[in-house]
Amino acid sequence: MYLHLMNRKGVSDSAADPENGARLWEASEAMVAKHGNGDAT
Repeated sequence: MYLHLMNRKGVSDSAADPENGARLWEASEAMVAKHGNGDAT
């Protein structure tokens, strides 16, 4: 559950799917490995 414009909304099926979450995590790790984490130091 989350709020949008102060209205409760259910979680979408894709957001609740653990396999989809794993794919997103892997994609984000690949982007960080390629482009860095944005740290200016």
